[in-house]
Amino acid sequence: RKRKKGNESSSITHPTHEVMQWSISLARRDRIRRRFHASPPFFPNEELVAGTTAGLLSTAVAYPIDTAKTRLQLQTGRGATTISGIVSRAVHAEGTISLFRGLGASLAASGTAYGLSFLANAMWLKKLQKASGMKPNDNPGYLLHFLAGGLTGVTLAPVIVPTDVIKIRMQASKLSLEGPAAAAAVSPHLGTIGYLRNVIMTHGWSALTVGSIASCGHLAVSWGVLFCGYEVLMDTLADRPIVPHDLAVLTAGASASTASSVLALPWDVVKTRMQMDPARNSHFVHVVRNIGYREGLAGFYRGFGAVVIRALVSGVSFFWFYDAIKNAHVFM
Repeated sequence: RKRKKGNESSSITHPTHEVMQWSISLARRDRIRRRFHASPPFFPNEELVAGTTAGLLSTAVAYPIDTAKTRLQLQTGRGATTISGIVSRAVHAEGTISLFRGLGASLAASGTAYGLSFLANAMWLKKLQKASGMKPNDNPGYLLHFLAGGLTGVTLAPVIVPTDVIKIRMQASKLSLEGPAAAAAVSPHLGTIGYLRNVIMTHGWSALTVGSIASCGHLAVSWGVLFCGYEVLMDTLADRPIVPHDLAVLTAGASASTASSVLALPWDVVKTRMQMDPARNSHFVHVVRNIGYREGLAGFYRGFGAVVIRALVSGVSFFWFYDAIKNAHVFM
């Protein structure tokens, strides 16, 4: 018991209350420490397996929405301008399978990229901590998380850019697009190898690297915001012990994924136009000026609704799968 002396009124602190406060404090501290790599060791090969598996599953789940997003960004004629319109026209003209065209190329990229992303992010974070004079177990801060995420995105560019070119050209179709994009699209009956051969024969090997500047900008912004936003939200939710861990992961994953996709959307639109038709859109500055002059600011946010929906689905599924695999290792 504690009593205040003098003219102050007495107060009593109940032991049970102190124990409850101490327990809540420990729980909150433990949840925060987990976000900064103080949890049980998670080795690089397991980081690779968890990231790869989560990336493959989340990509497959959200792929039909990604196809709609790509076609909306390429559509500059009088065609459909809504998700439902794009999907309806694609299914009617080409069948449901058209929504999954290019999935193989996307899985190859996402499996490799997501598998290496957490490993690369951890390596960049350690390098930035060392450069800042921090110890490995010190709180790196959100700025370092953003920089490490951005560098991770640029690191993955050599894997993502070539496969992204193939994926975008496969998602587009002469039957479901109008305007310049339809003229640049190839036959919807070609497979992945056929599209790859068509791109190389039509534009040369250099076409697989087209849009690299826009792609690097898109990857740096999206991955930086994704990793940093996820840490911020998980730490914020750690202040609320009543929030279940699984709900916190889903909320943080969906919010961070949506924020990263929206902030990087202008880069995404530019790179999609450049990768689809490198003959007409060969220069980054020219494409930016052309979109701004002909379509205005709204042109840089084509497919906004599809991007948000895809980000929600992809973000929730990716971080849920990743966290589930990681926790399965910890508790084995």
